[in-house]
Amino acid sequence: MKRVGRYFGRILYKKFRRYAIWPTWRLVFTSLFFFTVGIFFLRSNNLSALDKYRDVIKADQNGGSVYEKLDDLQKYTFGHINSDIGQPVQLVNTYNRDAQEIFSAAQLKLTESGATQKNIYLEAQKVCEEKGIPIAARAQCAADYALNNNPEVGKTELEVNLPDKALYSFRFSSPRFAWDAAGISLLIALIFLLGAALRTVLAWYLRKRWSSWDSKYL
Repeated sequence: MKRVGRYFGRILYKKFRRYAIWPTWRLVFTSLFFFTVGIFFLRSNNLSALDKYRDVIKADQNGGSVYEKLDDLQKYTFGHINSDIGQPVQLVNTYNRDAQEIFSAAQLKLTESGATQKNIYLEAQKVCEEKGIPIAARAQCAADYALNNNPEVGKTELEVNLPDKALYSFRFSSPRFAWDAAGISLLIALIFLLGAALRTVLAWYLRKRWSSWDSKYL
């Protein structure tokens, strides 16, 4: 059995000498290099996602192509590691514009029916703005104010159905791994690190069995 063990051990040693071209320290160094590159791309992914988030907010403020920008942010986040911006995307201005259309339609209906001639909802919005109500809550404030401060008009006529705020809030999570530059770099770093660990264990075993050992395989 010992002879068989030595025979297979010699074969293993020859194979090791044949394929162990790089020493362990070089494998570790290469792993650290790709790990550093991966960290750089992780940071780049996050910065790019923040830029796309700012594009969405800018489009929301200016009434631009909001959902096109939002779709671009979603695709980027789902395809890149560390691209989660850490907060929900809230289309506050888009929500208020849609609410304004509802107010305008409600006001037109009141005017045409002869219930009132004053612009109830415009007055309500100005009052809420003067009170310093946050812009995210201003539409609901205006709807409540109009409902509670116009006794000459029936409440059923003043009621409006505002859009659901949940439809204007989005949260995207980045994957744990993706085949982007960061993911590939970190995967290569892991492969080299595992190779260095395996090589260290194998070198320790073979060196333990043979006293004559080439230093280049350390």
